[in-house]
Amino acid sequence: MATTTLVFVRHGYSLANEQNIFAGITDVPLTEVGKEQARLTAHYLSRYAIDKLYSSDLQRAMQTAQPIAEQTGLPIIQNAQLREMDLGEWEELPFEAVVQEYPKEYELWMNDVDNAVAPGGESVPDLRKRMIAAVEKIIADNKGKTVCIVTHAEALRVLFSAWTGKRLVDIAYVPNSSVTVMEHNGKECSVVLDGFAEHLGDLATRLPVTV
Repeated sequence: MATTTLVFVRHGYSLANEQNIFAGITDVPLTEVGKEQARLTAHYLSRYAIDKLYSSDLQRAMQTAQPIAEQTGLPIIQNAQLREMDLGEWEELPFEAVVQEYPKEYELWMNDVDNAVAPGGESVPDLRKRMIAAVEKIIADNKGKTVCIVTHAEALRVLFSAWTGKRLVDIAYVPNSSVTVMEHNGKECSVVLDGFAEHLGDLATRLPVTV
């Protein structure tokens, strides 16, 4: 069976990253640093013969996908199923406020995230089902091709957990505007490149608890 190459990109440094707030489905833009990261990532991706370009419809992802679209000449296929996790009552709250106001829920989030859910938000199992369905549909529509998918940190973690068999708590957040490449043979997925951000140089950001 033909192998499909999946080039995942996490969105660039966003206003939520800068302000240290939770932003799952909150639609925040990239900062100027994030926009430059996106340009550098697009340049790095010139080594791949990308056939299709997909993106979460949230603007931080779309703004990250735009330089890739300009470089490749491909349209951006927006897909709301590639959005970040809905964080319910935590949306737009600073990390410190969540720790203070939701101590039990946050402790579970940090130590047993597979069984955690923000009050009023999306559960990890539901996010996992959503991401798997979205990406498997992309694979089915592009067998043997190379596709680029611009999405979000937690969305990527749950997908990688499902495909690698690792516990979610053992999977680190990939850096902003980093590149992860996986090959899917129709049954199994193997990691070729994991959270690569060296192309960003001094602009690389690593935010271990940010989504």
